[in-house]
Amino acid sequence: MTRAYLDCEYNGLGGELISMAIVTDAGEEWYQVRQVPKRHSCDSWVWENVVPVLGQEAIGEKSFLASLEAFLKPLDRCRFIADWPADFEHLGACMARIGAMSGYRMPIECTMRLLRSGDLAPVTPHNALSDARALKAWHEARCAALRVGEDHAPLKPGDGLLFW
Repeated sequence: MTRAYLDCEYNGLGGELISMAIVTDAGEEWYQVRQVPKRHSCDSWVWENVVPVLGQEAIGEKSFLASLEAFLKPLDRCRFIADWPADFEHLGACMARIGAMSGYRMPIECTMRLLRSGDLAPVTPHNALSDARALKAWHEARCAALRVGEDHAPLKPGDGLLFW
């Protein structure tokens, strides 16, 4: 089963999806900007911290969903890992729209795991691709520490693994 690290940016809590990124444990990456909110309708924090680091142009809803579907299909079975519940909400909504457009066939069989991540160190904070890469690096380091039982990096309750 593929592990896929997911991060989304959206227009404030409960707001519309702006961008999404998925980085697999094999190193495959997918990143798209769905839409860029207009200044007058954008949360001020998002306008100042997310919009400037999107790194590419928006492609619109239909192209966004087609691109996501094309990325998901070869994964077949996947465990999505994220550190915020709304990321799953946005992925689920996209998968529902893809399924509806495909005669109600889902492009992938998956499970979802929510992590309480520690100190992530993204190269470009609030860019979904950079954040997904950082989540992958953080999670893989914690998994490695558990496997080798490193004394200098013990995991305690609350250190980050909400679900394994």
